[in-house]
Amino acid sequence: FSSCSIMSRKQIHKFPMKKKRAYERHDGTEGVFVDAARKRQKREDTEILVVDAELGRKFFGLLDDGEYDDLLDMLAPGMVWKTPSERLTNKAAIQKMLQRPPRAGQVLRWSKSVTETERGHFERTGTIQVRPTSDPFHLLQKVVFDSGKVQSFVEERKGGF
Repeated sequence: FSSCSIMSRKQIHKFPMKKKRAYERHDGTEGVFVDAARKRQKREDTEILVVDAELGRKFFGLLDDGEYDDLLDMLAPGMVWKTPSERLTNKAAIQKMLQRPPRAGQVLRWSKSVTETERGHFERTGTIQVRPTSDPFHLLQKVVFDSGKVQSFVEERKGGF
Protein backbone atom coordinates (compact mmCIF):
# COMPACT_ATOMS: atom_id res chain seq x y z
CA PHE A 1 0.00 0.00 0.00
CA SER A 2 2.76 2.44 0.92
CA SER A 3 4.70 1.77 -2.29
CA CYS A 4 1.69 2.74 -4.37
CA SER A 5 1.43 6.15 -2.79
CA ILE A 6 5.16 6.77 -3.31
CA MET A 7 4.81 5.93 -7.00
CA SER A 8 1.94 8.30 -7.43
CA ARG A 9 3.84 11.05 -5.65
CA LYS A 10 6.88 10.58 -7.92
CA GLN A 11 4.68 10.69 -10.99
CA ILE A 12 3.92 14.36 -10.34
CA HIS A 13 7.59 15.34 -10.57
CA LYS A 14 8.47 13.30 -13.62
CA PHE A 15 8.21 16.16 -16.16
CA PRO A 16 8.76 19.38 -14.27
CA MET A 17 9.92 21.31 -17.37
CA LYS A 18 7.75 22.23 -20.30
CA LYS A 19 8.77 20.12 -23.26
CA LYS A 20 10.66 22.36 -25.66
CA ARG A 21 9.86 22.31 -29.34
CA ALA A 22 12.63 20.98 -31.53
CA TYR A 23 13.47 24.38 -32.96
CA GLU A 24 13.80 26.17 -29.61
CA ARG A 25 16.88 26.25 -27.45
CA HIS A 26 16.33 26.06 -23.71
CA ASP A 27 16.49 29.81 -23.35
CA GLY A 28 13.73 30.17 -25.93
CA THR A 29 15.88 31.45 -28.82
CA GLU A 30 15.65 29.89 -32.26
CA GLY A 31 17.81 26.84 -32.61
CA VAL A 32 17.87 23.82 -34.81
CA PHE A 33 15.00 24.31 -37.23
CA VAL A 34 15.06 28.06 -37.62
CA ASP A 35 12.93 27.92 -40.76
CA ALA A 36 10.22 25.99 -38.99
CA ALA A 37 10.19 28.55 -36.24
CA ARG A 38 10.06 31.42 -38.66
CA LYS A 39 7.16 29.91 -40.55
CA ARG A 40 5.20 29.69 -37.34
CA GLN A 41 5.62 33.40 -36.68
CA LYS A 42 2.95 35.55 -38.25
CA ARG A 43 4.22 37.84 -40.98
CA GLU A 44 3.54 41.48 -40.36
CA ASP A 45 4.65 42.72 -43.76
CA THR A 46 1.93 41.10 -45.84
CA GLU A 47 1.36 44.19 -47.99
CA ILE A 48 5.00 44.03 -49.12
CA LEU A 49 4.53 40.39 -50.05
CA VAL A 50 1.51 41.18 -52.19
CA VAL A 51 3.57 43.74 -54.12
CA ASP A 52 6.33 41.16 -54.58
CA ALA A 53 3.83 38.60 -55.82
CA GLU A 54 2.56 41.09 -58.39
CA LEU A 55 6.15 41.67 -59.51
CA GLY A 56 6.71 37.95 -59.90
CA ARG A 57 3.63 37.52 -62.04
CA LYS A 58 4.42 40.64 -64.07
CA PHE A 59 8.00 39.52 -64.73
CA PHE A 60 7.01 36.10 -66.02
CA GLY A 61 4.17 37.65 -68.03
CA LEU A 62 6.54 40.07 -69.78
CA LEU A 63 9.00 37.25 -70.41
CA ASP A 64 6.32 35.11 -72.06
CA ASP A 65 4.89 37.95 -74.15
CA GLY A 66 8.30 39.10 -75.38
CA GLU A 67 7.90 42.61 -73.94
CA TYR A 68 11.62 42.90 -73.46
CA ASP A 69 11.86 46.70 -73.15
CA ASP A 70 9.57 46.68 -70.13
CA LEU A 71 11.41 43.66 -68.80
CA LEU A 72 14.79 45.42 -68.98
CA ASP A 73 13.38 48.30 -66.94
CA MET A 74 12.72 45.84 -64.11
CA LEU A 75 16.33 44.65 -63.95
CA ALA A 76 18.72 45.92 -61.29
CA PRO A 77 22.09 47.21 -62.61
CA GLY A 78 24.25 44.27 -61.51
CA MET A 79 21.74 41.49 -61.93
CA VAL A 80 22.69 37.93 -62.89
CA TRP A 81 20.89 35.99 -65.63
CA LYS A 82 21.66 32.28 -65.74
CA THR A 83 20.42 29.71 -68.22
CA PRO A 84 21.64 26.12 -68.67
CA SER A 85 24.05 27.31 -71.38
CA GLU A 86 25.25 30.73 -70.23
CA ARG A 87 25.64 33.16 -67.37
CA LEU A 88 25.23 36.89 -68.06
CA THR A 89 25.70 39.82 -65.73
CA ASN A 90 25.69 42.80 -68.07
CA LYS A 91 22.37 44.44 -68.94
CA ALA A 92 23.46 44.93 -72.55
CA ALA A 93 24.36 41.25 -72.85
CA ILE A 94 20.99 40.28 -71.40
CA GLN A 95 19.28 42.57 -73.89
CA LYS A 96 21.16 40.94 -76.78
CA MET A 97 20.24 37.49 -75.53
CA LEU A 98 16.56 38.41 -75.21
CA GLN A 99 16.47 39.88 -78.71
CA ARG A 100 17.85 36.73 -80.33
CA PRO A 101 15.17 34.52 -81.82
CA PRO A 102 13.92 32.14 -79.14
CA ARG A 103 15.76 28.85 -78.89
CA ALA A 104 14.50 25.81 -80.70
CA GLY A 105 11.93 24.08 -78.65
CA GLN A 106 8.42 24.68 -77.70
CA VAL A 107 7.31 25.31 -74.19
CA LEU A 108 4.52 22.82 -73.83
CA ARG A 109 3.23 24.40 -70.64
CA TRP A 110 4.17 26.63 -67.76
CA SER A 111 2.66 26.03 -64.39
CA LYS A 112 -0.17 28.46 -63.78
CA SER A 113 1.12 29.34 -60.36
CA VAL A 114 4.12 31.45 -59.57
CA THR A 115 5.11 30.20 -56.16
CA GLU A 116 6.99 32.15 -53.55
CA THR A 117 9.78 30.13 -51.97
CA GLU A 118 11.27 32.86 -49.79
CA ARG A 119 10.43 36.52 -49.55
CA GLY A 120 10.96 38.00 -52.98
CA HIS A 121 11.94 34.65 -54.53
CA PHE A 122 9.48 33.34 -57.11
CA GLU A 123 9.63 30.29 -59.28
CA ARG A 124 7.63 28.36 -61.82
CA THR A 125 8.13 25.13 -63.68
CA GLY A 126 7.64 24.28 -67.31
CA THR A 127 8.10 21.56 -69.87
CA ILE A 128 10.01 22.03 -73.12
CA GLN A 129 10.16 19.75 -76.13
CA VAL A 130 13.10 20.52 -78.37
CA ARG A 131 11.93 18.46 -81.35
CA PRO A 132 8.56 16.83 -81.90
CA THR A 133 10.21 13.41 -81.60
CA SER A 134 12.36 14.14 -78.55
CA ASP A 135 11.42 13.63 -74.95
CA PRO A 136 10.26 16.74 -73.14
CA PHE A 137 12.41 18.02 -70.31
CA HIS A 138 11.44 20.03 -67.30
CA LEU A 139 12.58 23.54 -66.58
CA LEU A 140 12.57 25.56 -63.41
CA GLN A 141 12.72 29.36 -63.57
CA LYS A 142 13.54 31.35 -60.46
CA VAL A 143 13.51 35.12 -60.11
CA VAL A 144 14.71 37.10 -57.09
CA PHE A 145 13.52 40.62 -56.32
CA ASP A 146 15.05 43.20 -54.05
CA SER A 147 13.26 46.52 -53.51
CA GLY A 148 11.24 46.13 -56.70
CA LYS A 149 14.11 45.25 -59.04
CA VAL A 150 15.15 41.86 -60.38
CA GLN A 151 18.41 40.78 -58.73
CA SER A 152 18.78 37.43 -60.43
CA PHE A 153 17.03 35.12 -62.84
CA VAL A 154 17.95 31.45 -63.04
CA GLU A 155 16.66 28.87 -65.47
CA GLU A 156 17.70 25.29 -64.92
CA ARG A 157 16.81 21.88 -66.28
CA LYS A 158 15.23 19.59 -63.75
CA GLY A 159 15.15 16.32 -65.62
CA GLY A 160 14.27 14.57 -68.86
CA PHE A 161 17.60 15.24 -70.59
